[in-house]
Amino acid sequence: MKIRARYLLVLASVLLLSYLIAQLDFAKAGAALSKADYFLLLSAFAVTLLAMGARTYRWKFLLDERRKLGFWQVFAVQCAGIAASNFSPGKALEAVKVIPLKKNGFSYDFGLLTVFWERAFDVLLIISFAFLAFPFLNETIKLAILALFALLIAVMLLMLRHFHKVLRVLSRISFLSILKKVEAHNFRKTTLLAVFFSSIVIWLLDFTSIYLAFSSIGVNFDFLHLASTFSASVLIGLLSFLPGGIGSTEGAWALLLGTEASIVLTAVFLARLTTFWFSSILGFALLPLVKKS
Repeated sequence: MKIRARYLLVLASVLLLSYLIAQLDFAKAGAALSKADYFLLLSAFAVTLLAMGARTYRWKFLLDERRKLGFWQVFAVQCAGIAASNFSPGKALEAVKVIPLKKNGFSYDFGLLTVFWERAFDVLLIISFAFLAFPFLNETIKLAILALFALLIAVMLLMLRHFHKVLRVLSRISFLSILKKVEAHNFRKTTLLAVFFSSIVIWLLDFTSIYLAFSSIGVNFDFLHLASTFSASVLIGLLSFLPGGIGSTEGAWALLLGTEASIVLTAVFLARLTTFWFSSILGFALLPLVKKS
């Protein structure tokens, strides 16, 4: 049944993506792409590469508490892990990136914990930016979102001081039973602060890449509006549980941006190319290096 469910998710993703592509006016899309500013477009790819480097340093901050590794060694593993997670429902497969580190003396338990902190800060920031994308929400929903946001912060602060207890409580929940295997390592506050601020840099770089991709074909939106709508669409993509949110992320993003569907969809696909697809291709290209290390 699980295998059948995976195929159904992949099929749903393909159908949704096909539907979005069918909405494109290929004449307008082709005209926009033919007049693209290639300097801005190449800059978008370069900024995504910088973001991948920043993600590597963020992970290194956590790993260095146990054992120091070279940047390029971690970079290859990080990129390959991101590529694998990009095509898994809810990015669930990113934890596999800790497996190659066992050769370097890292336990799987400790590796899982480093991935947890990466994702925790990512979710915190995505929710923060996504909140700005819905000015039409009523006050009750806004208060509910703010309460959830405050709860996440409270849980993270609580975990800093009582991590062993929090893990023990959470692991009693059936679908979180995997936390029983997580090592209750208390990271230094300076390490977690470095991870938090590097997470901000990472997402600002992602937003910059998106902004450059849109601008390269003359689709101009306010930077903050692009950042917030992208964050909201990423959340929707994760909640859809489609592999990599493919189809659901693009559709939600175009819907949130509004205006002329064909031109916006062209910009959305281009931005996803410079971020999601570029990082995936890079990760799979570096996979042989991970296997050799």
